[in-house]
Amino acid sequence: MTEPKKKIKRWLEKAKNEVEGNWNAMCVSTVDLNNTPDSRMVLFKEYSEDNNLIFFTNYNSKKGQDIRNNNGICATFFWDKFDLQLRIKGFVKITSREVSEKYFNSRPFASRVAAIVSNQSNKIESYEGLHEKYERLKKELSESDISCPEHWGGVEIVPTRIEFWEGHKNRLHKREVFELHEEKWEMCLISP
Repeated sequence: MTEPKKKIKRWLEKAKNEVEGNWNAMCVSTVDLNNTPDSRMVLFKEYSEDNNLIFFTNYNSKKGQDIRNNNGICATFFWDKFDLQLRIKGFVKITSREVSEKYFNSRPFASRVAAIVSNQSNKIESYEGLHEKYERLKKELSESDISCPEHWGGVEIVPTRIEFWEGHKNRLHKREVFELHEEKWEMCLISP
């Protein structure tokens, strides 16, 4: 494993052990066809075989469409408790169906029903109508009726630039940057 990926794992492990709530929340930014950026919070869920970060989503969602049109992506973690920020810039790969199905099947039944009911990012008549459809399907379906939809699955973030930001009270923050050049990581420090 390359050194910056080891450090990512150490920081995420620290957050997992010491942060209450969504220690794995990351802000993911994509760019649409009009070159307009869009950001949203998602949850990091697992590592790929190459120790890249994976999150799961509806591929028909706004972020899924953006990724289809431009595979560039940025992800940012910030843990106020430690005054640490992790910034990752790179591109995405869609995971295999096997990875997507394995994770989908590990989710609670209610979450799997929600993934089927939600036409993510599309307009709805009302929240109540969506909730009624969800409750109806929850009653109608059994565990064996639910399989991972083709439009749902994993997104792997393949980093090309990683920044480890450590905050300091004097505002002289430490910024350690790793950039991938010809399949080798090069490290430098940059001014805050």
